[in-house]
Amino acid sequence: MKMKTSKTSSGNSMWLALLACGVALVALSIATFVNAESVLGLLVYVAGVALCGVGAALAVVSFLPNRREERPRLLTLAAGNALLGALVMVFSRFALIFVGVALAIDGVGAALNALRQRKKGKKSRLAEIFLGVAFCVLGVVVVLFHAAIQTLIGTLGLLLLIAGLLLSIIGLLTRSPQTGAGNTSA
Repeated sequence: MKMKTSKTSSGNSMWLALLACGVALVALSIATFVNAESVLGLLVYVAGVALCGVGAALAVVSFLPNRREERPRLLTLAAGNALLGALVMVFSRFALIFVGVALAIDGVGAALNALRQRKKGKKSRLAEIFLGVAFCVLGVVVVLFHAAIQTLIGTLGLLLLIAGLLLSIIGLLTRSPQTGAGNTSA
């Protein structure tokens, strides 16, 4: 009687998963090379949806019982994020500027909030300050160099191509051959 062992089954699915991921990355890479503007447009639209989602999440969080004191600030941030998200989706030509402004504002807000939390003795404030400053710097870079972002998308396409090819090769190399003797048990 022939039976597959769990090692063989997981080995089969692993190489297929690696191959599938590799092929998907290569396809995304080709799409980036063929039409970087469309890929950039898709990323901008996703950023707009994400900003609206952050706005909705902040609005929901502001109504939690322990957030009563912060409610006005959280609702202002929620409205700002939702508005920026809508602007990004409607005015996609200027979307990178809107995204940069949103990142900078969120970064400043996160850094200021982390500094305020310092008084309460919160230990993770250093990481939050770093993330806030990083978002702020990223936002300024996006606003100042939004024309160069398309070149970065092309570079991303090249990296995706390399990663996709490597994953496909690794998947094919780790594929185990199916032999009758290796799958039998007495």
